[in-house]
Amino acid sequence: MENKKILEYRVGSHLYGTNVETSDEDYSGIVLPTEEQVFGFEVLEEIDCSIHSKDSSGKNTFEARDIKFFELRKFLKLAMECNPNVIEQVFVNDENVLFESEEGKLIRQNKHLFPYKGLSKKFLGYAYSQRHKMEVKPQNYKELQETLKILFDYVGTDNLESLKNKEWINNSKTYLVEIKDYLEENKAPVIFNDSYIKIGDLNIQKNIQIKQAIFQIDRRIKQAGSRTELYLKHGFDSKFGMHVIRLMFEGLELLETGNLIFPLKDRQTLLDIRNGKWSLRQVIDYSEHLDNEVQKAVDKSPLLSKPNYERIQDLCMIILKKEFNNK
Repeated sequence: MENKKILEYRVGSHLYGTNVETSDEDYSGIVLPTEEQVFGFEVLEEIDCSIHSKDSSGKNTFEARDIKFFELRKFLKLAMECNPNVIEQVFVNDENVLFESEEGKLIRQNKHLFPYKGLSKKFLGYAYSQRHKMEVKPQNYKELQETLKILFDYVGTDNLESLKNKEWINNSKTYLVEIKDYLEENKAPVIFNDSYIKIGDLNIQKNIQIKQAIFQIDRRIKQAGSRTELYLKHGFDSKFGMHVIRLMFEGLELLETGNLIFPLKDRQTLLDIRNGKWSLRQVIDYSEHLDNEVQKAVDKSPLLSKPNYERIQDLCMIILKKEFNNK
């Protein structure tokens, strides 16, 4: 990979200018494909070099690093489609570039090719997925956690990995509704309705096997992240709230200027949200205001109405021909 790397840079909060003392450092970049991947059967889209290290609460420790490299064609395709996590990377400022070859510089010099009006849907869609996670109520989160613990006690384990290795539960056809008495005896915060079972903000079928119920509850908890201290301190996950507004800021700036400048000019507003100076209601109201601003910006935007497919493909071919004609 080192021989094929053409760009490496810092992303995430250190790029946005919203990093705090405990912020992880995240990295990304682009690698060229090998001959086998261009002309043969081998396929490469991404290389994950992340260092995974979590504490008992599920939060990343200081040793954790998110490090992801995209193969050139995969990167250009995602950037052309205005994937929010990828298109911002062509606008990385010089201070956050750790390595850049001639090919990498060519991509950054052609950053204006990537934004088009369709980015409004991509950025708003991603922002509202973050808002959904932000709006998980602390009480719902608590009820999900309590129910999961009671179910783990019932099956005799305390984590999903152990659960996968328990032969009896893997073969069990016991449905959740069949252990209603056990749940009630242990004061599980579960409501049994006619057609479904309500746990926090999760509705699941009555006739679901215990193992599948555990997986569904765990998945819903993970959608809310591992930042329980933010729920307790601010009443909502303020970090998700920050990302909702950040994505809308970025989408609006791209529509109006075709450019992104880092660190973000509104980073203090984002930090105020992250640090709990805004209420949940204020974040929701402001996101709705920015949604309207983004919709209005689409009509006025100087950007193309569709992806700049031909010119981005030309850029891709220039880079690949340069690489393989030199061999």
